[in-house]
Amino acid sequence: DYARCADSTAPHNEDNIDCARKLAAIAAALRKLTPRQAAVMHAYFVDERTLQSIADELGVVDSRVSQIMREAITATQKRLGLPPRTHKIGTWNAR
Repeated sequence: DYARCADSTAPHNEDNIDCARKLAAIAAALRKLTPRQAAVMHAYFVDERTLQSIADELGVVDSRVSQIMREAITATQKRLGLPPRTHKIGTWNAR
């Protein structure tokens, strides 16, 4: 379970090796995103910017930013061998 590995409160034991492998796989999958996908994901998840703010910077509408994010998430899930999940972009963390 990838989410368990991101939990910094998880106990430190032999599962750490498995988590390290999973986190390395996530990092590798994220490095394969296009530059635009990576920039949008970083702006949204790391910089905590709104879809509209990102859209304004890119000169596109916010629905295009949502589409870029969806493409990035789907590609990452596919590279990790995860089943596709449905998330409504723009509602995470009440943004």
